[in-house]
Amino acid sequence: MKQIAHGKEFKSIEFGAKYKNIMYDWQSLHEKLRKDKANNAIVGNVHLFECKNCVVHTESSSSKNVILQGLDGYIVSEKNGQFIICQRCEEQRIKDFLVVEES
Repeated sequence: MKQIAHGKEFKSIEFGAKYKNIMYDWQSLHEKLRKDKANNAIVGNVHLFECKNCVVHTESSSSKNVILQGLDGYIVSEKNGQFIICQRCEEQRIKDFLVVEES
């Protein structure tokens, strides 16, 4: 999988856990991934402009480009056609958002 941030290619990591479990621990994911100069951790075909302190994860099979501008401290995730955009400081609430979506 090719990952692009500010014109640089990043190496992907493989996830063994279910998607929801990954979503509950974005801080760990941010710590494990390689980051760009603006402290953004990226997985997928992502192009960032003036973003900092973000975690962006897109599905590896997606051929879509994700282009983000001006975000500071956000989680952006795409999996199975669903997008989640949430402040990193609110990451523990993501499981609550998913419960609402499933009802």
